[in-house]
Amino acid sequence: MADQYEQWEHYIELIEANAEYAMSFVQQFYPQGPVPIYAVQSILPRLNALGEQGWELVHIEPVRLGNNGDILLGNDQTQGTRQWAHHYLCSFKRRRRI
Repeated sequence: MADQYEQWEHYIELIEANAEYAMSFVQQFYPQGPVPIYAVQSILPRLNALGEQGWELVHIEPVRLGNNGDILLGNDQTQGTRQWAHHYLCSFKRRRRI
């Protein structure tokens, strides 16, 4: 019965947005001015590389990293503070190769 269903494999990666790593690529998105250091477009080369390996991005979420490899999701509005993030938790899937 399991043969009747498509089988998937999954991959999760934490990708940092940092224009210093992909400045020549990111500059095309900011032709009139300076490139922000944490420009989200800087993750596109990594996303495209994973796509070339057959991985489909199914979810992306900005996260803050903790000291123990843990992540903080969302904002703590009860304390009146805002959290800025330049790391993205990305989930991918592709058909399982049999």
